[in-house]
Amino acid sequence: MKKLVFLIFSIVFLFGLVTPISASASSVSIIIDGKEQTYDQPAIIDNGSTLVPMRGIFESLNASIGWDQETKTVTGEKGDISVQLTLGNKKALVNGQAVELHVPAKVLNGRTLVPLRFISESLGAKVGWDQETKTVTIKSGDAVVTPAPKKKLTTSELVKKVDEQVVTVETDITYGSGVIVGDGLILTNAHVLEGYTNGYVGFTNGAKVGITGIVEINKEKDLALIKLDTSMGINPVSFGSFEDVGKGDDAVAIGSPYGLKNTVSTGIISNVYNEDGFRLIQTSAQIEAGSSGGGLFNMYGELVGINTFAIDSSGDLNFAIAIDEALDWKKYFTMNHSNIPVKEKSERFTLWNGISFGMTMDEVKELETTPFHEEGNIIAFPFAEFYDYPVHIEYTFSTEGYLQEVGIYFIEGVTDLTKQQLTERYNDIYSQLREDIGFDPIDSLEGWTESGNYEEAIYDYWYGQYPWVFLVAGYNVDDKANQLNITISIEDSQ
Repeated sequence: MKKLVFLIFSIVFLFGLVTPISASASSVSIIIDGKEQTYDQPAIIDNGSTLVPMRGIFESLNASIGWDQETKTVTGEKGDISVQLTLGNKKALVNGQAVELHVPAKVLNGRTLVPLRFISESLGAKVGWDQETKTVTIKSGDAVVTPAPKKKLTTSELVKKVDEQVVTVETDITYGSGVIVGDGLILTNAHVLEGYTNGYVGFTNGAKVGITGIVEINKEKDLALIKLDTSMGINPVSFGSFEDVGKGDDAVAIGSPYGLKNTVSTGIISNVYNEDGFRLIQTSAQIEAGSSGGGLFNMYGELVGINTFAIDSSGDLNFAIAIDEALDWKKYFTMNHSNIPVKEKSERFTLWNGISFGMTMDEVKELETTPFHEEGNIIAFPFAEFYDYPVHIEYTFSTEGYLQEVGIYFIEGVTDLTKQQLTERYNDIYSQLREDIGFDPIDSLEGWTESGNYEEAIYDYWYGQYPWVFLVAGYNVDDKANQLNITISIEDSQ
């Protein structure tokens, strides 16, 4: 494991990076292996937890320490134990596994303070507390820590545990899968993002969230880390290791082949490869087009690989990149969503007025200035404008509250038009829409044709790139009136 270089950061904090906290200085005594500890910043009690300077406690427990100034992340290592905390984040990592903290690491007087009990116990020490004397007693016990035995799961139990942590990744170019590894953070294959400009991630609960951009990408390893527009509050996967994968072990692959969301396939580990330091896992668990970026799990429900490709034969020759190849990026896994940096931003598909898919109801309301009424997951604006025409616009949101579809209804001045007038209005809107979209429609109904409840209809349909756009006009609909509508959606709306 690579050691992070410890940076002298206290001077930087003194010049404006100090975050005020609500905590009290204390007279807590700290005794480690019979020796009372003295630190340059006294211990404090914050919400019932004792916090101490990070460097002091790690060194007192004979652990090495590293600091990443960019991500504000501290990493302590002792033997085969690695502990990682990020300032202000209540999630930490212990050997790659997420752990919830009672209080996060924070800064006081130019010193980074960390939870004493959490650090000590994570490094294998035993912690005692004497309330009367306010004394913390720690026995470091440099013996190797024996983790609690892990329970093997049935396939059904495994799927219940990890299914929501596997997602679909759809861009304007292609379709694939991904795995949740952090706060609004998805790990997938680099080739899933090849040539993309924008896209979204779909969850098992039906929610869809836009891709903010690429955090890290390694095309040689075919791995990429992407940030979403918002955090979904779903816990990340637990990590296994290539070192614990053996030939003949059972394995489960989850992904979305051919768009069939979160399809489960089972098999065994057929072989493992470590060529020039690059680790690859062969499995008989089936992988197809669209599975790329999905997860390969051991029977403890731990992610051991990212499904990547299959050799087209009847030999069940499927391959996943070992999760170890992505752990160079683990510093991002415990960061707060707002702090995760993006190296390559997506080009957001903006509808109008700055509105884009993935926005919340409140965000749309702030940008639309006309009166509206709200019913369930729909906000309707009956007095809006589109291409200088009066329209009724309906914004439809997912069950999670994110914009998924927009319906635009040209009502005023349309219902009583003659067929020729309706055609002229349609052609004007088509021309403006075609220019905004930037490419010709994929499917069109040329000339007026009987269709469904339309006496006659014409339409143009843009799809295959994100999003889908459906422009349709109907003449003498149900013997009542004309219709002219546009539907814009991040799902196939035809």
